[in-house]
Amino acid sequence: MNYLDRTFESNNLEAAYSFNDDLGDDEFVIEEIQLRKYFVNRERFGANLNLEYRPTANDTFFANALFSRFTDAETRQRSIFVFADAT
Repeated sequence: MNYLDRTFESNNLEAAYSFNDDLGDDEFVIEEIQLRKYFVNRERFGANLNLEYRPTANDTFFANALFSRFTDAETRQRSIFVFADAT
């Protein structure tokens, strides 16, 4: 049997880049930045059962069972900064 209840946070930064025609074809600029913060809670529970019965040297009976449950709750905050049109 096993059980895990884990709460954690993570941060993420994503950027979108493109070539800007106004500055020339060789100018690679940032068009957008997204800042993200994740709040996560994960719960796992698992159990297994194995039974074996040998009434004689030639006979074996067995039963195997497995149970598993996983839940994931996630909340995300996001801020977006757009620079594409210089606004």
